[in-house]
Amino acid sequence: MKRLFIGFIALIVLSTATFLVVKQVEADSIARINFPLFGAQLPSEVDYKIDPSVVFSDERIKSGEISSEDCVFKVKARSDKTLDIIKLFGLEGCKKEGLPEKFGYNEYENTDSRLVIYNDGSFVYHKKNRDENTSMQLTNEDCINIAKDFVEKNNLPEDFYVNGVTEETKTSVTSPTNSKVLRKQVNFFRKLNGKPVYGVARMIVTISQDGQIDSVYSAFRDITKEEPIKIKTFDQALTDLKNNNGMIQMDEDTKTVLIKKVELVYWEDSVPNSKATHIQPVYRFSGDGLKENGKKCDFEAFIAAVPDSKTFTVDEKLPGGGTPKGSITEENESIRPSGKPDYPVPVK
Repeated sequence: MKRLFIGFIALIVLSTATFLVVKQVEADSIARINFPLFGAQLPSEVDYKIDPSVVFSDERIKSGEISSEDCVFKVKARSDKTLDIIKLFGLEGCKKEGLPEKFGYNEYENTDSRLVIYNDGSFVYHKKNRDENTSMQLTNEDCINIAKDFVEKNNLPEDFYVNGVTEETKTSVTSPTNSKVLRKQVNFFRKLNGKPVYGVARMIVTISQDGQIDSVYSAFRDITKEEPIKIKTFDQALTDLKNNNGMIQMDEDTKTVLIKKVELVYWEDSVPNSKATHIQPVYRFSGDGLKENGKKCDFEAFIAAVPDSKTFTVDEKLPGGGTPKGSITEENESIRPSGKPDYPVPVK
């Protein structure tokens, strides 16, 4: 009996060890965030200061606190939704043949509309023969209701919300003050655990003057699992900021930055051909920059909250160099939706 009991304990220990190894492998399978690069060069030396009245969005991120826990969300591409998307817009049998594989997308077109579906399931749809003369009479609320009805019928995840309405206008060349609203775009963004998701995770539905769906831009991934993970402390994130390890925006002649707000939010990268494996927590720093000439400028930075030891680096280049499939190149520039920034800032 004693030998049997010891054997049972050993089995428990072995099982626990196996579980820990598996969990560690899962953590190490998180692709490091590939933050976008901006044209402006960052200043070589910046004096970062914390505003005495700095606002922390979360008690966990005050200076000196030990590492706390947050969540990552495992995601998968929506490539299995291709047939549903084609049927949604009535473009069965309209596939355009002969597109180079390197483009990373397929195109469907008839006399009325055009649809581009990337290999990961993100897509751009728009109608042809648009009315460029009639003014939009529908209110923002009208357009929101039409767009909501469309996305609810087509299984947009429940963690998306309306993030505002923007207008597409036409301005007279001879009379710049004379402009008319032609269409309205209803923006849907993601929110997880009550926090906004930055980066690329959105659906934009454009409503035409007659209340029809004029265009749709969809870029997000489906969540398959939520997993807890230890994150960097505020001090560690601040050190990364000072070392320019993240996505940082300020004027290139900035000398001093006054940090007024620090938040824990999320980041999703669902641009076509993204190799992101998870939606991840990030620190968002915001405040004012002070330039050499004494003028103020906007400051904003996103710093990965998941420790580098828990991630692996993704090489975005294909074997042999070149541009990854599905990326925007000169050859397929026409598929980029006009006026859509790659990394929008959600409105809270």
